[in-house]
Amino acid sequence: MYEVIAGIDLGTTNSAVCVVEDGVPRILPVHGQPTMPSAVGLDPTGKLIVGQAAKNQQISAPERTITSIKRLMGEDTKVTLGDRQLSPEEVSALILKELKQAAEKELGVPVKKAVITVPAFFNERQRKATQVAGDLAGLEVVRIINEPLLQHLPMVLAVRMGRPCWCMTWVVAPSMCLWYGWSLEWWK
Repeated sequence: MYEVIAGIDLGTTNSAVCVVEDGVPRILPVHGQPTMPSAVGLDPTGKLIVGQAAKNQQISAPERTITSIKRLMGEDTKVTLGDRQLSPEEVSALILKELKQAAEKELGVPVKKAVITVPAFFNERQRKATQVAGDLAGLEVVRIINEPLLQHLPMVLAVRMGRPCWCMTWVVAPSMCLWYGWSLEWWK
């Protein structure tokens, strides 16, 4: 048995999760889709909803929906969801937990560790907030990776390993899979 370390693109608009299986990257479906809207909400009964269901109610129920939380990461602020006040880390943790659960459902094994992408302009406080969100979601965050660096690593690693590079530089989640799958020894 192997230990799963998920690659997570925690995006402002959409998020994705992937793994490397037998050296091959695979984006895991979340609610049947390759990406999930980075949205959290409460349905009319007060039940927590994450992803597309939350995004779908954004216009009709903005008071029960949170989107673009990534823009507030690292700030000492709270957002309102129903009658609760949540930090950006807590909201991001709900998104990460949904991705974690989707990965576990798809793989049939526990997912306890993750590598998470952040924008290059994220400062140390924002990076720490992302780490905290991962912890709150029940993930050990192995590494926080800059998105621009991540976009170029597949090509560099492909050349180093003599493998063809099939990944477009703008596709972050597959890039993460390639980075993690092909660079364990190189990155240490």
